Amino acid sequence: MAKRAPKISQSLERRVFGFFVAKGLLIAPHIAPKSSVKLRIADVVNVGLHVEPRIIEVLPAAMLHFPRSFIGYEDMPEKLRETLNCIRSGEESGPSIAGIPYTAMLRWANEPLPDKRTRPERDRRITKAFRLKRAALEKLKTDAASAGLSETRYLEELLLR
Repeated sequence: MAKRAPKISQSLERRVFGFFVAKGLLIAPHIAPKSSVKLRIADVVNVGLHVEPRIIEVLPAAMLHFPRSFIGYEDMPEKLRETLNCIRSGEESGPSIAGIPYTAMLRWANEPLPDKRTRPERDRRITKAFRLKRAALEKLKTDAASAGLSETRYLEELLLR
């Protein structure tokens, strides 16, 4: 016997689509944007699996950029958790979800969004701590100040030359 798709209400469908439209992850002119909603991850996955696959493609990016808009992290599907971990760690390959390749999901995580309030995953900063000798720290401070840069920016420019 074939497995039946769960019944998805139109209001839930509109809320999910409206959220992704408001955040600039989907284009759907007939959907009203809904930016301040809380969505259950399980509901979003169901809409993505049974209504519109593009939802699955942009879901990891939305979860990385707007984590407080989602509830139910403890019930998240394991493949989605793996995908998020791979994207966060900058891996070039990872699991596909429902036929959507990892590279498509990674592309959306690295796509700059129209509102400019979030950074693409590849541009996010990672906190690191180093123990430097006092002399090295003083040289860093003076060189960064003479270049008119913060110490972090100065080190980044030295390393990325």
